[in-house]
Amino acid sequence: TDKATLFRQCLGVLKPGGSMYVEDFVRLRPLSSEDKRLLENHVFCHGAPTEAEYRAHLEAAGFVDIQFVDMTRVWRDFVAERHDAWRANRARHERVHSPAVWQQLDTFYGAMRKVFDAGNLGGFRILARKAVA
Repeated sequence: TDKATLFRQCLGVLKPGGSMYVEDFVRLRPLSSEDKRLLENHVFCHGAPTEAEYRAHLEAAGFVDIQFVDMTRVWRDFVAERHDAWRANRARHERVHSPAVWQQLDTFYGAMRKVFDAGNLGGFRILARKAVA
């Protein structure tokens, strides 16, 4: 579902004055071809809107009181810590989950780490409200 349709549907299920809370990727700068490759192949993310594009979709759907909170540093630090911990406990994770699962998650964390470190993708907490009739 595209974001415009998704947000119209979300607005439709909210009561007047109801709020929506989303955490999502937001493009800070143009994504490099490597960023796009990592996101598409390992994160299953096929692009990210800018904050302005995101806001325009929310406003077009009818949301008001739209707030963006930049979570990029928190997410970047979390991913780095999680990746390091994942690697530090490789033997246990392979025993519990399997070597294949360990590799898949290591690739995922590594891809996210590279994309966040490149500085073109951010993470945002987005709050928006349905107007009171």
